[in-house]
Amino acid sequence: MAIRHVNPYGKVEYLDRPLSDCSCNGCEGARRRERRSEVRRSQRRSSGWQTGGSVSGEPAKTKQSGERIEALWGGSEPEGDGDDHGHIASNDGLNADYVRYPGEEPIVNRKRRRGQR
Repeated sequence: MAIRHVNPYGKVEYLDRPLSDCSCNGCEGARRRERRSEVRRSQRRSSGWQTGGSVSGEPAKTKQSGERIEALWGGSEPEGDGDDHGHIASNDGLNADYVRYPGEEPIVNRKRRRGQR
């Protein structure tokens, strides 16, 4: 995306990247957009998944949100996700509401509807 930059002589130029020390509206806006996208990327990275767990002796990623507990294991990535990973989820911490072994179809799939407990 080209950035509309106005140089000190009033001439309009189109740049690939904003100038670091320029205060024109085009460069300022581009730097602001870059900062916003960096924040969004960092928020996606910190999605609550923790490494270091294990399922059946394989490395796994785990996530807990309230009473819901999830684990991913056995995928193409070393942390236990990626293609063909296994996934187990429990909404009460005791009973499995969703189970899929690596490379297979789900065998338990109790989707909770909104408002149900």
